[in-house]
Amino acid sequence: MAELSADPARTATAVTNEIDDNMVSVKLVVEGIRPVLFGDKTKAKNGIVDLKLGPSGFSMSAKVESGEGKFTNFKYEVKKLPSEIDIQQSSWKVKKDMISLKLRKKVPGSWVPLLSGGLDQASDSDEDS
Repeated sequence: MAELSADPARTATAVTNEIDDNMVSVKLVVEGIRPVLFGDKTKAKNGIVDLKLGPSGFSMSAKVESGEGKFTNFKYEVKKLPSEIDIQQSSWKVKKDMISLKLRKKVPGSWVPLLSGGLDQASDSDEDS
């Protein structure tokens, strides 16, 4: 019986774009992932995606079949967004080679000045608490 093997998790690359004062788009590059053609758009045709949205951050892990019983693992985590999001009004879906998120801000306002330091606003001192 063939054994399933997986490499250590790779950190996905994130591309963030502020759509307007209410919404932010985040694209997580997950090479090789493919969406299902019909049905639940949060499902991958060739892997498993686990994405958890919280009011102040999110985490994603994906296991993508890369052929011959081998898998590539991806991960990405934001501990502290620039401000809280409305998780009921936010959404995500699998697209070719990416996970696409639309994050609805709880309080309208621009994140542009804060995004220059990256999407995750957590500092080293935040992790110590």
